[in-house]
Amino acid sequence: MVVGWALLISLLMIKNHQLFYMENQRFAVYRIAYDKLQGPMFGDLDWLILLASSFLVGIFLGSAKKMVYTYFAVVALSFIIGTIYVYLYNWFVLDLGQMMAYVPFGWEYALYIAFLSILRFMFPLGMFACLVGLVTGSFIAVWARIG
Repeated sequence: MVVGWALLISLLMIKNHQLFYMENQRFAVYRIAYDKLQGPMFGDLDWLILLASSFLVGIFLGSAKKMVYTYFAVVALSFIIGTIYVYLYNWFVLDLGQMMAYVPFGWEYALYIAFLSILRFMFPLGMFACLVGLVTGSFIAVWARIG
């Protein structure tokens, strides 16, 4: 369940990252890897999917301890998967590898850019939406068992 939820969040980030580069030709043509002011973000349907999946996971988790560990594991795993994808996309598709080949430790800069791109997705709204859905789902599950 943890891996599935993390994969769903990662796939939402990957989809939006890919759509952003397909829709905004300026970023694709000039091969801009990161911009502070404009970048990929979740859409309305993606927020709904994120909240619904968090809600369902919250219903199926039993204890608060399990909920906390699952939340941090999912956030970490989705960060890792999303960062790896964006790093590989920037390195091979945007040809950042050719540009960074001449810079000492250029791969670290590319990894840092990928981390910042994923951080834009998840912090603070993405993490908050996951937490709200998870807590709400667990409260509903506890209330349904009591009543």
